[in-house]
Amino acid sequence: IKKLPKVMLFLKALQLLKAGSDPKPRLSAALDIYVSTHRNADSKKAMERAKRDWGQLEALAGDICIADLGREHARAFVAQCAANGMKTATARRAVNTLCAVLNVAIRELDIRGAFNPFAAVPIANEGRDAKEVKTPSPEELAAVLGAFGADRAVPSLLILIQMGTGARIAEESG
Repeated sequence: IKKLPKVMLFLKALQLLKAGSDPKPRLSAALDIYVSTHRNADSKKAMERAKRDWGQLEALAGDICIADLGREHARAFVAQCAANGMKTATARRAVNTLCAVLNVAIRELDIRGAFNPFAAVPIANEGRDAKEVKTPSPEELAAVLGAFGADRAVPSLLILIQMGTGARIAEESG
């Protein structure tokens, strides 16, 4: 299936859904539709994250009909994230992924009257567990520039690029 074009994957996913005996699409079908239509379907990292997050939802709620998914499932998912020690920013990314999967499923499977229970889910104390990032003072930046300004080694050049652009080292070094 992986070598088929995205349109073919989408059609295959729809065929699989229609082949089932249950006329109402279930959670297990939603991820297939999402993966087959996502613009970053080739991104291994993004798809693994979506599958992981969706798997957690399915483990929590079971393979219920998409239309039966409610706000209580969204709140339970957020509570589970917190109980597992997940930072609130990570929980927000997971909720956003689930919201995106459901939006695609509701739209592409034409689930009339369905709403997305993961839309605008509140996360208690969101952002308060983030690490505080210290911004260097102009004096500290001048000291770094003085220490690395004449050095042409790759690490020194990356530091200078970072100072000039504000980009992360990983973004600069590729």
